[in-house]
Amino acid sequence: MRINLSKNVGRLMLLSMAGMLLAACSNELHMLFPEGPAGKSAYEIWVDEVENGNIEWPDDRVDVNNFFLYLKGQDGKDGKSAYEIWLVEVANGIDNPHNPGTDWPKDETELNDFWYYLTGADGEDGVTPNIGSNGNWWINGEDTGIPARGEDGSDGQGGQMPDITIGENGNWYINGEDTGKLSRATRTCWRWW
Repeated sequence: MRINLSKNVGRLMLLSMAGMLLAACSNELHMLFPEGPAGKSAYEIWVDEVENGNIEWPDDRVDVNNFFLYLKGQDGKDGKSAYEIWLVEVANGIDNPHNPGTDWPKDETELNDFWYYLTGADGEDGVTPNIGSNGNWWINGEDTGIPARGEDGSDGQGGQMPDITIGENGNWYINGEDTGKLSRATRTCWRWW
């Protein structure tokens, strides 16, 4: 019977190395803190302050884990939800976005009322500019007097696409010129505070 020693020796060495690595491991956490101005880390200064009675903390609980617990502090109180804040505002009187100028009804404070309140009032339908039979831009049935075609665009060559935008004032602008026509209805704004 022939034994392959090199194969068995390799396995034995591998198992020995694995055993040594496992024996060398521990569950301890070692941290290196940077030195503070006094040559001590923040952790070391904290330990000194606890031991001197300057920080109220049990002096038998000054390991690194307790240092991090100390830094975490206590949990604060839970804040109010948006719904709870709204309830307070309704009780104090808050504008009704569905009927501007009036307060929201104080007896409509269910969660569904809150969601309905958030939707705000419906705006009026907007209007889309169109080209009239005279070749001008028309908005909401009114002639703006602004030609829809450029001077060189009558045969389809050399014309330019108009630049139609909505200005900060909410009006339609054609090639930078204010048409004086609103692009959409304005909505009443509301806020929580």
